[in-house]
Amino acid sequence: MHAAELVDAALLHVNRTAGREEDFALAMLHFLPAGLPSQIRLSSWTFGVMAIIETHPETITGPWIEGFVLDRHVIKSVPIGYLGEHMQFDTTRSALGELVYQFKNKGGSPDQIIETATAFAAGRWASMLDGVVWPPPSVARARQPAAILAEGVAATLGVPVLEDAVVKTKTQPMKNVPLAERASLLRGAIRVGNSSVTGLRILIVDDLWQTGATMRRVAEVLREMGAAEIRALAMTRTK
Repeated sequence: MHAAELVDAALLHVNRTAGREEDFALAMLHFLPAGLPSQIRLSSWTFGVMAIIETHPETITGPWIEGFVLDRHVIKSVPIGYLGEHMQFDTTRSALGELVYQFKNKGGSPDQIIETATAFAAGRWASMLDGVVWPPPSVARARQPAAILAEGVAATLGVPVLEDAVVKTKTQPMKNVPLAERASLLRGAIRVGNSSVTGLRILIVDDLWQTGATMRRVAEVLREMGAAEIRALAMTRTK
């Protein structure tokens, strides 16, 4: 069975059994030919028995056909007292929120985040995507978390990453900009890049959803560039 046929069969199985989108990758294993190991290669990403994290998706509004954030970042955060001049907190994160926190701040692996995001995207938008874009960052890093996640999702889905479709002039970190000023600042900073998206169906992938200002501006630029359809997927939300 070819990869595309395997995907179609898995999606049909999930739909017929009223399964969750997150069951997509595991359902694929059901359709492997007898005698083959329970691992396949789809595009350039390896599916094994994937560690799909339980999530609680919520819709996010913007200039796109559909947008989702997979879960909240923090479930609760309780102040427990000062250490020197700084208040300390006992923070409980969602399962996905903890993975995102460890990945961004502690050098943790992105694999389970990518697998979870891919299972959701493939289950909801299979054969409806032509490319993946991530929002240009406002903080310089050797490797951008959103870029790593977007590349992993794109590779699994078998679509290209359009890394320079949208570019950004240097700005201060958005977390330091008052909410009322972010949209106008981003309007001038995020602009058309070099990769054509004319007629393409694009998925914007980001690691964190705070106000959504950056993702919305990226979508506006993609629409101005002639993208046929735009969808958005963030891992966790902080607001």
